[in-house]
Amino acid sequence: MPLFFFELDDGLRSFDDNEGSEHASAEEARQELVAALAMLAKDELPDGHIRDFTGTLRDGDRRVLFNATLSLRSGWVD
Repeated sequence: MPLFFFELDDGLRSFDDNEGSEHASAEEARQELVAALAMLAKDELPDGHIRDFTGTLRDGDRRVLFNATLSLRSGWVD
């Protein structure tokens, strides 16, 4: 199975995957990256009113295959 690497950033810290993980396809790895962004956001919110969570999927040669950003923009209405 192909090897993929995930990079995640929560706006305060970045998490680089140095080991990689095997997935049946790039689409399967993409789905895992998007799910990981959602879990990261769930764990970190509601810490702040403006927050971007970003993720990058790389192949076994470390070439970028896919980028994703999950954004929160919130504020009280007067």
